Amino acid sequence: MDGFDMLDTRKNSPAHMVLVQDEYGELLGIVTTADILEAIVGAFQTDEGPAEPEAKERDDGSWLVAGSMPADELCELLGITAKRTADFHTVAGMVLAAMRRLPKEGDTVVVGGWRFEVLDMDGRRIDRLLATRTKTVHRSANT
Repeated sequence: MDGFDMLDTRKNSPAHMVLVQDEYGELLGIVTTADILEAIVGAFQTDEGPAEPEAKERDDGSWLVAGSMPADELCELLGITAKRTADFHTVAGMVLAAMRRLPKEGDTVVVGGWRFEVLDMDGRRIDRLLATRTKTVHRSANT
């Protein structure tokens, strides 16, 4: 359905958002009226200033990472070859899958040679993480 058809449908509906699914019934996402208008007329200007980057490298080589960052982008950025499943799409989802529980601030988990520490939670959502390369111990052939 194109944007104009969607707007016509939305005019007669009390719903503020629409669930989008593919032909197999798998949930693909949510579309709001603002999303439709943005698709038609372009992005809206806000007074929020420039968007904060999803990942920012710090001087010590660690990374501050948004939980909403796509997991495949972070894995490519950090060189992580972690097993990719359809169970998650974001860095927060990757950390949840590795922890196998809802974390709290300060909790850590190691994925693909990187230690992820939960810095900030927004309710039950992982908002910010700190990614630090784990130290590997190299053993000589004589040990």
